[in-house]
Amino acid sequence: MRSVGLASIAILLLLSACDSGSLFRSAAGDPSALRIATVSAGTRLEPGAAVPVRVTRGAEYTGSSEFPDSVLVELFDLDGELLAESRFDSVDTAATLPPVELPDLAAGAYRLRATYFDGDTVVATNAVTVFIVAGEFAIRGLTTYPASSRPGADSLLSATLRVPDGVDPYLEWLVDGTVVRSGPYSETGSTIAISAPVAQGIYSVRVNLYPLWDSRIDFATVEPVATFRSELVVSNAPVRSASDLGPRERFFSLYHLQGTFEESGSRAGMFPSISFAGRPDPALSLAALDDVFGYRFDGSAALVLPGVAWPAIDGALAPASFTLRVHAESPGDESSTDDTAADDAAADDAASGAGAEYQTMVSMRAGDSSIARLLLDDSGRVGLVLYGWSLPLWSAHPVLVPGQSQRITVAVVPDGDRVIVQFRESDRLVSSDIGALPDLSAIPGVRVRRGDSGWGLIEGETRLGATSGGFVGIIDDFGVRFRSDRGDPAADASMFADSMAAYHEARLIFADGFDTADRRVEVDTDGSVEWTGSAMLLNAGASLRLPQPAGVGTRVLRIEYDGKGEFGVAIADGRQITVARAASPRAVLRLRFVPLGAASEPAGGSESQERAGSLDEPEVRVLRDGSLQVTVRVAAVADGATDSASTVTITRRQTADGPMEIRSVLAFRDE
Repeated sequence: MRSVGLASIAILLLLSACDSGSLFRSAAGDPSALRIATVSAGTRLEPGAAVPVRVTRGAEYTGSSEFPDSVLVELFDLDGELLAESRFDSVDTAATLPPVELPDLAAGAYRLRATYFDGDTVVATNAVTVFIVAGEFAIRGLTTYPASSRPGADSLLSATLRVPDGVDPYLEWLVDGTVVRSGPYSETGSTIAISAPVAQGIYSVRVNLYPLWDSRIDFATVEPVATFRSELVVSNAPVRSASDLGPRERFFSLYHLQGTFEESGSRAGMFPSISFAGRPDPALSLAALDDVFGYRFDGSAALVLPGVAWPAIDGALAPASFTLRVHAESPGDESSTDDTAADDAAADDAASGAGAEYQTMVSMRAGDSSIARLLLDDSGRVGLVLYGWSLPLWSAHPVLVPGQSQRITVAVVPDGDRVIVQFRESDRLVSSDIGALPDLSAIPGVRVRRGDSGWGLIEGETRLGATSGGFVGIIDDFGVRFRSDRGDPAADASMFADSMAAYHEARLIFADGFDTADRRVEVDTDGSVEWTGSAMLLNAGASLRLPQPAGVGTRVLRIEYDGKGEFGVAIADGRQITVARAASPRAVLRLRFVPLGAASEPAGGSESQERAGSLDEPEVRVLRDGSLQVTVRVAAVADGATDSASTVTITRRQTADGPMEIRSVLAFRDE
């Protein structure tokens, strides 16, 4: 017997069987009576591995006794050049032969052929393609985005792979047994976009992993080194995540960009003769991260949405909150201070200001005029430019952070001939400002189509992103909130209240962030009190009355204010508390109402022990977070009992510090 080793290789790859026209064509013989086998097509071999060889003889196989039987094992490259061989003689009765050791060879794919001879006659042959590489090949998971796709909608298949460094494996993606995409990892990546089937149902999804790509390999004839199966749900009622905007009844326009460009807001029902389906730029691509799924905008791509997304009410611009759920990638990298469209010149001048760079996130046009643009500067600040403005309004602080998924809102609330603008990140108010309210009737080319209950659609278009200087990142939700729970025209009045409800749950008594004139808590005022769209302003001598939270346990009334000047607090039983200027411009007053006989320390409290207190002597101190806490002993009241006359009155003192700004009020059970 003569044996030649076949070298250990740096890369582990697969085996591919060859057809009858290949290098490994079998000669004469009866393979049904005798078979020879080495490794299977698709087996992965580590460097330095030994290849087993086995002979299986049928019961009717006799062979010739005139000449001894032998086995020849040969190794070829994919071009058919013989690289090494091993021969085993006198194997007439042998079933298992000594394993063949492979020599040192460059990483790649090779063809291994084993032939059984009876003398000089070929009785049986077996040929496979082998790959040799060190390391692990595995598929850890296969995810479909979204969880439920609309028929025919864009969808993503994303595989979690484990492969050695420096290896370019071959991937094959199948839906219901049909290959929908294949290619080397360097071209396809681990995530691909597909169109969901047009019929509703549950479809099998599979991804196959092969260690190496080579055009000379017929992958249909080899087994993958790893495979993973999942399901694709196709339904007309896709599953929505908790982060998606809604409910749809409160939104004039609403797009869940999860593989479709369909309008989900109220305007689709208000104007049924209009198709509001978005028209995407071919450059848009689906993208999925752990906490966001939508379309990636590269700075030169736009999604065109029919109609101006900002609604009109009785011929004027309505209160609205423009909300985007985004994942900013590189604010400023694709920014621009120039837009070649002449009809946007005024907005461009306003946006550029003193040469600051910006990206266009959203733009709305009617006729030949730019109605509104949402901008993003290179520091992450969000800006707004409306028709007729010479300069934009910018958030006081950066809002978007590259690499984070965030929900941003720009609330625009008309107030007479001015407009109050709020910039929010999630449920947090970043800043607010005031600008001039555009007069729709004075804007050239504006046409308003009237709908139900006085609502109007401004003819034109809305664009997410821009073909020049556009947003860079992922957008998965865009919505324009335009009415309250009761159906009244309103921006998003529930952001502060909803966030407090989520945090305090059953302990919450009331909360109002003064986001809108639509109050979440009953208040009375005396004197000169103004609403700014984000706060209540108490001018000198003015008062704001709030309900005094009562019950068996301790109640807390938390008031966030601007910290300027001096004011007085009067509780229902006539006791008076004077609060001086605070050290912080965002001050907090905590009024703790503790029934007599109850422990004054909060459950699990981290503060030092309070004095016992009495009905006549409130306890006042500054907490670690800088807030001022006043503990007031009150008579116990049955939980749930309410006296409409029980109020807390806040009165602005006569000072030269200007009006007092109350930003939010919150009452909860401190249990």
